[in-house]
Amino acid sequence: MFRTAACLLLVAASAACSSVQTYEGPERDDSQLAFVIPENHRNRQREAGPLGTPKDGGKVVVRIGGKQLSPPNDRFAVLPGSVTVSAIYIDARTPYPGKTLVTRPTQLTFKAVAGHTYAVRGKVHWPRAKAAVTLWIVDGATGRSVASAAVPESKVIIKTDPGWVGSLY
Repeated sequence: MFRTAACLLLVAASAACSSVQTYEGPERDDSQLAFVIPENHRNRQREAGPLGTPKDGGKVVVRIGGKQLSPPNDRFAVLPGSVTVSAIYIDARTPYPGKTLVTRPTQLTFKAVAGHTYAVRGKVHWPRAKAAVTLWIVDGATGRSVASAAVPESKVIIKTDPGWVGSLY
């Protein structure tokens, strides 16, 4: 019984840090890579220490080099240097009952440093009943924003069924 529990704990711990490799070539040691995570409800508490307090209740969907995360992967492994992230922001908390806000993909580029983890975040404000969405990337090691973008109003969609979000990519 104890041996089974220990094995399950080891598997869960190793799966908690699974990455999608976004570069060509063989796998590299974690110390030679940087990592990118989309901020969402699952990772907010776990990553709150180095990345600060979450700013909003929405979800960010991220793609790098045409690749997207899927379980058990919860982060992207990138090489140091210039990295371009494509991000979509989704938030069901709108002033319109039963409707969800979704943005079209927005590009953010930053310079990654080996050993650092970067969180892609988003938030929405509703001035005068119009959505003002901002996406940004925070360096977990320094707590500083390394890239940000205001999503143009033309890229903001308010729909009843957010199930079609995957088709935006």
